[in-house]
Amino acid sequence: MRNKAIRSSISMILVALTVIFTMSVLATSSFAIGATLQPPTELKAESTTSSLTLTWKAAESASGYRIYYKDSCGRWVKHSDVIGTSKTFRNLPSGKRYVIGIKSFYRCDCDDVNVTWSKAFTSIETATAPAVPAKVVVQGANSTAIKISWSRSKGATGYAIYYNHPPFGWKEITRVSGTTVTLRRLVPGNVYTFAVRPYIETSSGIVWGDYRTFKGATAPKAPTVEVTSAGTGKITVKWSKVLCADGYEVYYKYNNGKYKLIKRVAKPEELNYSGLKGGKYTFVVRAYRNTNYGRIYSDYTPVTIKIVGLLPCGCEPVCAYCGPSTTKDECNHHHHRPGRR
Repeated sequence: MRNKAIRSSISMILVALTVIFTMSVLATSSFAIGATLQPPTELKAESTTSSLTLTWKAAESASGYRIYYKDSCGRWVKHSDVIGTSKTFRNLPSGKRYVIGIKSFYRCDCDDVNVTWSKAFTSIETATAPAVPAKVVVQGANSTAIKISWSRSKGATGYAIYYNHPPFGWKEITRVSGTTVTLRRLVPGNVYTFAVRPYIETSSGIVWGDYRTFKGATAPKAPTVEVTSAGTGKITVKWSKVLCADGYEVYYKYNNGKYKLIKRVAKPEELNYSGLKGGKYTFVVRAYRNTNYGRIYSDYTPVTIKIVGLLPCGCEPVCAYCGPSTTKDECNHHHHRPGRR
C-alpha cells in the first residue's frame, strides 16, 4: 500500500515537469514564429591607443549578441558572441579605423538548435585613438609669430592646436591637416605653453588622441635706436631697453658695404666711436632672447647718419683760412697756412 502511494507521487511529479517543459517549448515556438527580434540600440565606442570598448542598450527579449566587423574588402566577418551589453577589444594598433556591427539573438536554454536573430545590424564606424606626436619642434619665431612642426601620428586626419591662457585654462587656436603651423598675432617677448592633439574624423564623431605640450617664446620688441654725430669723425650710438631681452647686438656698415658685428652686450649702453673717416654709416641694434631652441632676434630698423671725417693727417677738414678741404694737397696746404685747426 505504501509503495503504491510512492509510485503515485512520482507519477504526479513527472506529469508536472512534463507540463512545464511543454509550456517552455510552446513559448519558444511562439516567439520564433510571431515575434521580431530587434537589434541593440545606442551603440557607443570609447577608444584608447590600443583598445576599443563598445556599449549598447539591450534589445527586448535578446539573450545575447553577435559582433561582426568589416574586413578590408567590406565584408562582414564574425568576431564573437557576448551575453552582456559591452565588449572590449584589446592589443589593437593605434590610429586604426573599424566598422563594427551587432545583431541580437534569442536562444532558449532548452534548445541550442533553434535560434532567433534580429534581421538588422546596429553598426558604428570608430577608431583607436591616434598616438601622441613623438616630437614637436619650434622652427622659428619673431616678435609676433612662432612656427612649429611635429611628427605625424599614424591614422590622424588632423591636429588641434591649443594654448594655455591663465587663469582661463586651455583654449583651442586652430585645426590643421598637416604637421606644421605658424601661430600669429602673439605678444612680443612672451613665453607661451602650447599643445598639439591629433584626432581621427569618423562618421560617428571625432576620436581624439592625447596632448603633447611644449613651450615657445616670441622674440623681443625692436629697440629704439638713436645715432648722433658728436663732432668730426665721431659717432654716438644708444638705444632703449627692451622688456624680456637677454642681450643686444650692434652692427654697422660703411657706405654700401656689408654689415659687421661691433658688439654684443647684456644691457643698453652708450657707444662712442671717434677717428672715423667721412661717409655714410648705418647702424642696426637687435635685441635677442635665449631659448631652448636657439637665440631669437627682434626686428630692427636701420638708422643712417652721414659724418665729416678727419683728413689723413688728423686735421679737421675745415680751415679758417681757406674753407673746406677734402684732398691731401689741400690738407698739406692747411699745414702751411695760419688758422689750421
